[in-house]
Amino acid sequence: WAYLISAGLRRRGNQAVLGMVVGHLIIAVATALGLAAVVATHQWISIVIGVCGGLVLLKLGTSALHGVLEERRGRTAAEVVAASVEDADSQPAGAGAGGVAVRERTTVQPSKVATVAQGASVSLLNPKVYLMFLTLVPQFVSQSSPLTDTAQLLILGLIHVATCGVLYLGVAHGAGALLLSRPRAATAVTAASGLVMIVLGLVVIVEPLLHLG
Repeated sequence: WAYLISAGLRRRGNQAVLGMVVGHLIIAVATALGLAAVVATHQWISIVIGVCGGLVLLKLGTSALHGVLEERRGRTAAEVVAASVEDADSQPAGAGAGGVAVRERTTVQPSKVATVAQGASVSLLNPKVYLMFLTLVPQFVSQSSPLTDTAQLLILGLIHVATCGVLYLGVAHGAGALLLSRPRAATAVTAASGLVMIVLGLVVIVEPLLHLG
């Protein structure tokens, strides 16, 4: 959710949600085909996925914090320029010549395609998503249904993915609607989201390694 909030504040909520839904959809299909069970039952696969997922979260978290720092530097530069202009206006004509060179700082936004890819990686590289599909979805499979277990798992997985998509859209757009009109609050939330992603990334990397052996 920290990633969704951060993406929503960067006006990339739709792309982030699309990516996460695509990742969930791939896992849902893998669950129906029995491939997700392979990931869950082989410790080394789960560890590799977890470490990669943790690295992705670390990258996203540090990028969010870097964006906050760049934004603050840009605000500081703008305040300095404004003060210089006021001082120049208050001086008598001809008291001094020279212009103030301003180098505007802008935060580089990831492309829409890159945001979709990031969202998909957040889902695909989270071992807990695999476990959720394996433990939650199969409970609703009915042995009396005319459909095969695979078909039921696929349908149930699609329902779960659709539900997650609606929830994720609410989080991303809710964050944008509430905070984009409040720049300072948005900056604080973005920084907090970045810190949360960094902490979660470290936990995701370290936790499976502690259980080795």
